[in-house]
Amino acid sequence: MGKNMFKRIILLCLLISMIFSLAACREKEETKYSSGKYEGVGNGLHGEIKVEVEVKDGIITNINVLEQGENAVLGKSAFEGISAAVIKKNSTDVDIVTGATYSSKGMIEAINNALKTGKVNLASKELTGEAEQKVEIKDAEYDVVVIGAGGAGLCAAIEAKTNGAENVVLVEKMPYAGGNTLLSYAELACAGNWLQKEKGIEDSNEKFAQEMWEGGGKLARKEMVDTVVNNALDGALWLRDTIGVKYQDYLVHEGGHSVPRAVEPVELGPGMVAPLVAKAEELNVQIFYNTKAEELVVNDAGRVVGVKVSSGEKTAVFTANNGVVLATGGFGANVEMREKYNIRWETLDESVQTTNSPAIVGDGIVMAEKIGAQLEGMEHIQLYPFNNPMTGVFYGIEAPSWSGEGIIYVNEDGKRFVNEVAMRDVRAEAILAQKGPVYAIYNQEVADRLQLEEKFANEYAQCLEGGVFYKADTLEEIAKYFNINAENLVKTMDDYNKYMTDGVDPEFGRTTSMVPMNGGPWFILKGVVSVHHTMGGVMIDTDAHVINTDGKIIEGLYAAGEVTGSVHGNNRVGTCAITDITVFGRIAGTNAALGK
Repeated sequence: MGKNMFKRIILLCLLISMIFSLAACREKEETKYSSGKYEGVGNGLHGEIKVEVEVKDGIITNINVLEQGENAVLGKSAFEGISAAVIKKNSTDVDIVTGATYSSKGMIEAINNALKTGKVNLASKELTGEAEQKVEIKDAEYDVVVIGAGGAGLCAAIEAKTNGAENVVLVEKMPYAGGNTLLSYAELACAGNWLQKEKGIEDSNEKFAQEMWEGGGKLARKEMVDTVVNNALDGALWLRDTIGVKYQDYLVHEGGHSVPRAVEPVELGPGMVAPLVAKAEELNVQIFYNTKAEELVVNDAGRVVGVKVSSGEKTAVFTANNGVVLATGGFGANVEMREKYNIRWETLDESVQTTNSPAIVGDGIVMAEKIGAQLEGMEHIQLYPFNNPMTGVFYGIEAPSWSGEGIIYVNEDGKRFVNEVAMRDVRAEAILAQKGPVYAIYNQEVADRLQLEEKFANEYAQCLEGGVFYKADTLEEIAKYFNINAENLVKTMDDYNKYMTDGVDPEFGRTTSMVPMNGGPWFILKGVVSVHHTMGGVMIDTDAHVINTDGKIIEGLYAAGEVTGSVHGNNRVGTCAITDITVFGRIAGTNAALGK
């Protein structure tokens, strides 16, 4: 073979090799960006979130949530916000939705797992994506401006519209409505309600008002308590019959009440918030989400005539012809503010968690104070006694403490230390006095009667994984799991059962929920106290007018809910908050519309 022929063969081989190499590169390039629909699962606050992610040529085109058990309103906000941001950026490196941390993280985890399932490489897409989408705002004129789209604000906006205000706007700094109401069980205390009548429970407004006033240390203004109580049943019926809230067929019996008198929505907080939002939208109330109220606008005569608002870098003034309603909540999530006013508890610094929405930072109180509003009861801060150490939020699976069922609290020594159905401040003080971990215990019979394992399967699973819950056949087993004195625990339970059977609790004076627990399996939860409610805020009168430091009405300004400081004294009795926000939300909205 000649040299020229040999060279031609070598060149031909190299050419063929290059062709195959280029083809392989093209094939690799073509398959780099997978297309298809892929499923993935992530862990949200209340269990698994399952999604389907649709990808075309490396671009995410659609995200569907297939299964989830999250809070109906928070979850929806997280799913929509994260989906929009991920699709816009074509990346899961996006911000979480404020106030929906666990749902957001679970959603992102599910999307990532779906992409891993399909071995998807995302194409480059030079766009920015944020979970919180800013809104377009501009100067505008309204009849009534309501600040805060929580329970009180929604009630106010609806009643303002119903009572003749043509243009009503709700300003909400979060990407969703609901505030603390959304996170609550939305139990509403009202005497003489339909369930009490069905069950033959005798009650009266006089008894309810006395218990609410005494529960607050007799420090609330009695006329404010009477206003809440006397309008409570009408508020519950309005929520049920006009707004469309669906209620359970049982009553809640919280500490401080002599009889069960609170009704509870089937879907808890979301079951109240969602119908209120739907009714507001039906009435054409305009809601600006992701929009923060910055300051109250006051004219030369001292009347509140509007609100300066912001969204992103933009600001605007919403003028209010008839009135402004302040419904921004308390300051439970503001560590600096609660430390400033706290005089009761050893500390309320960042080591003490909160059950509150991150939005509840006292901004409405600060705005009102700047224009001369009188503050009242700011030192009164309530701790919720028993919460999940992982989140700081109350357990659904601690339901026996408010349901009228059996439950005991014990310390590491295996001994009871408080009346488990006493008022919240009493229980919180007793828990803090233990200077160590505390535990709640109930048995299978209690769980079965309340259908807890069916209702809260996801919460049980998460708490078991997190090491704050355990279930076993014997007291000795649950004691061993949490390093509790087993011998003392067995004796404590024997004593408890004797007291409950005899109807007398000589140790702690328990007189309600006298339910024995005679055998396992046993459920045990680890708990901590958390900041729950701030009873102080702006002073209002029975017509929801805000009062200034001279004791006079600030014209054009109304307030309702936890932003006020006139209703609960030094302790808010359980299930009275929703009564308060409903009653005074309706009063504030009505009077703002009418200019009364």
